Amino acid sequence: DTITVEVPGYRPDCSIPEDLVEEVARIYGYDAIPQTLPFGASSRGVLTAAQKMRDAIINKLSGLGLCEVMNYSFINKNHDEKWNPLSEEQGHMRTSMVPGLLKTILFNHNRRNDDIAVFELGKIFLLEGELTPERLAHEKWMLGIAMKGKSVQTWRQSGVDYDFYYLKGVIEELMAELKIADVEYKACKDNSIYHPGRAAYLYVQGQKAGVFGELHPTIADNYGIDDRVYIAEIDVDILIAAGTGAIQVKPLPKFPAATRDMAVVVSETVAAADLEKTIWEVGSELLSDVRIFDVYQGGQIVSGSKSIAFALTFQADRTLTVEEVNVVYDKIFGALAERYAASMRM
Repeated sequence: DTITVEVPGYRPDCSIPEDLVEEVARIYGYDAIPQTLPFGASSRGVLTAAQKMRDAIINKLSGLGLCEVMNYSFINKNHDEKWNPLSEEQGHMRTSMVPGLLKTILFNHNRRNDDIAVFELGKIFLLEGELTPERLAHEKWMLGIAMKGKSVQTWRQSGVDYDFYYLKGVIEELMAELKIADVEYKACKDNSIYHPGRAAYLYVQGQKAGVFGELHPTIADNYGIDDRVYIAEIDVDILIAAGTGAIQVKPLPKFPAATRDMAVVVSETVAAADLEKTIWEVGSELLSDVRIFDVYQGGQIVSGSKSIAFALTFQADRTLTVEEVNVVYDKIFGALAERYAASMRM
């Protein structure tokens, strides 16, 4: 059962068992060997859920008018210095998507391309402690977005200024496309990269998934950009874990809906998202939709306060009576008055 072979010194090409098998086949004759089909387990090549999610992100943002860019994963240690040759400048692995996006903005800004909206889907590299053969950097998929100037050809009308709300609308559209539920936006005032009054954190299912808003003017000056720049950085791994990517459908309602408007006056420090969350909590099963359609601060509103108007839609598996809707409506307003000292705006 064992064959011992001594390879002549003039045959250095025979060094592994497979070489000997080839020699036997060559001498015996390839044509004398019967043909057989290869056997083995096979599987159909398909994209993973993560790959499908990343493709969906690219397709959606491209459809919204943003251009995809690809920057080096190696960047300079001092992000606010000018770029030098590759050997000196790209000497460190990036820990954020922001520097590369700002480089793209600056490149276009210096060439008088003032209206730009770009995104990049790539990896950042995070390390705790010293890099060793046993401790490598953790690779994390991130989405970066940057925009400046006016929209040119997008999902909104052309010529609209890019601002915080435009960027937030892009993110909301993306979350809807990915079928991600339980999304919240909270004010961001503790991140030195962003303007303290024009930035927000993105939360997905209670987990901080990203941050977006206007770049802090000081950082924009460091990069030599004299316009307002709006950026976002989102953890794609969290989106992949939260999103199903599946289309959910439900039957069309058989009974008509009842709509009511509610305009309340609250302190300007109260977040509209908190009001909306309370409305959903109190609205019970009769509330089917809540939409903010107006925010007002002016002469008719007490200084330090603001008016927020909601459009409420009530629906059930039967025709609702006026009394049923009034009960839920009053219950909602009562909760807003109790929790946020809200008053009804007439």
